[in-house]
Amino acid sequence: MFKKLFTKKGSAEIVSIVLGIVVIGGLALAVTGSLSKQTNKSMENGLRQHTIQLGTNYRDAIDGTYDGENPVLETTPQTTP
Repeated sequence: MFKKLFTKKGSAEIVSIVLGIVVIGGLALAVTGSLSKQTNKSMENGLRQHTIQLGTNYRDAIDGTYDGENPVLETTPQTTP
């Protein structure tokens, strides 16, 4: 039984199957690595743009509310029950 499995023809087929699996695995790793790199780059760009827009919105809200003056804290009297 083992003699038939390891004949020259059989071992060549096994080697070609193993090489095929290795090549397919390498291609899968390459595609996964590329996709991961692009996703990370896209996330960083989006986060940077979001941070810039958030800062702009915050400055515009502060400038619009206080007209460029220092804000004055209004206090209300506390009532105790």
